[in-house]
Amino acid sequence: MELHDSTESVKLFLRCPLGDVSRGVELVGHAQAAFQEVSAKIAQGTQFVGEIAASNREQTRGITHIGQAIRQIESLTRRNVTTAQQTADGASTMTSQVANTLLKPTNASSSSRYRRVFATWMSLRRWWV
Repeated sequence: MELHDSTESVKLFLRCPLGDVSRGVELVGHAQAAFQEVSAKIAQGTQFVGEIAASNREQTRGITHIGQAIRQIESLTRRNVTTAQQTADGASTMTSQVANTLLKPTNASSSSRYRRVFATWMSLRRWWV
């Protein structure tokens, strides 16, 4: 009987740890599933960060292109201002030359012709400048 009691004691002793081991295996399975879910979420977050970085690079390129376009517009505007100033200076010089020519007529018919040319020039100059 003593042997039988010992056998029963050993069986009880083994059943407890085996139950605990089964429960432990189950908990490890749940932990593994949770870690896989966390890992998937991290991968998704990494993908989002990559997409944001790509969008940021694209936006930076766009802003760079806009800056270049603005610099080109400013350069063209400066050149246009210079050209307009040179045109105005040339028109003023021509006006002075025409006026000087009219003040020194060689005969009456050329004087009236110069006056008509001068009047036409002045009307055009008002429109142009």
